[in-house]
Amino acid sequence: DVRAYGAIGNGVADDTAAIQAAIDSVTPYTGVPSDLGTIGGKIIFFPPGVYLITSPLRLGKNNVQTFNYHLEGSGPYSTWLVWGGGINHGIIEIGRTDLGNMQHTTIRKLGFLNQATAGSGLTATRALQIDGIRLNSTGVTAGVGNLLIEECQFRYLTNGISNPSAAGINNLTVRKCQFLSIYNQTNPVVDPATDALVNGRGNAIYFVGGSIPEGTYLYDNEAQVQAYFLDSPGGFGGLGGNGAVNLVMTMNTVVSQTAGFME
Repeated sequence: DVRAYGAIGNGVADDTAAIQAAIDSVTPYTGVPSDLGTIGGKIIFFPPGVYLITSPLRLGKNNVQTFNYHLEGSGPYSTWLVWGGGINHGIIEIGRTDLGNMQHTTIRKLGFLNQATAGSGLTATRALQIDGIRLNSTGVTAGVGNLLIEECQFRYLTNGISNPSAAGINNLTVRKCQFLSIYNQTNPVVDPATDALVNGRGNAIYFVGGSIPEGTYLYDNEAQVQAYFLDSPGGFGGLGGNGAVNLVMTMNTVVSQTAGFME
């Protein structure tokens, strides 16, 4: 429980250090997986509340392969991680440098919001280039495997989920998530309905070129975005190689303001 480490959850107190302390308290499994899977790790639980975050919450350890991080809230309308920091970050950042790859991670029942500093809605002023969850954002050599993101809500962000690094991802599952008002936030503010698309922004899920997961499974998601539900430079036409070996999408509902379902 993040409250045991000092988190308040009132939307005013800065809960970043307390939640990071809760994450760092986990002793992840670092041995060789057995046939029955890995052991170790624990659930980091977020009671209902609004948790103000001013610097990225980082999962994993540098130079050590880790297993079994599980972050769980009380529901995407009850538990919010609200960004109140600077530009160009993910609210949660997964993956570390060198051999510090991560396996078997679950993030569920959390809301991610980039809060307004002036105004409201799509024309509010907000920190620029803020994603909900960034994968491989702290290094380009580690990689992430077997990641499940479910029953989360992403609102007023540049991208919901992104991989800005060329480091690989194996087996990403996203299901029953909502991506609402995802758009290229600008300064000065431009209404996204009339704003030109910017590569890598305004997507529910975005992978930098060459980082498409080898196994991408997207089920029962809802997206209202400026650009694409699923985007990667160069497109998904030639799957294989560094592309997705398996790309499965079903029962996803998407409304795009200016682009389409995927590129």
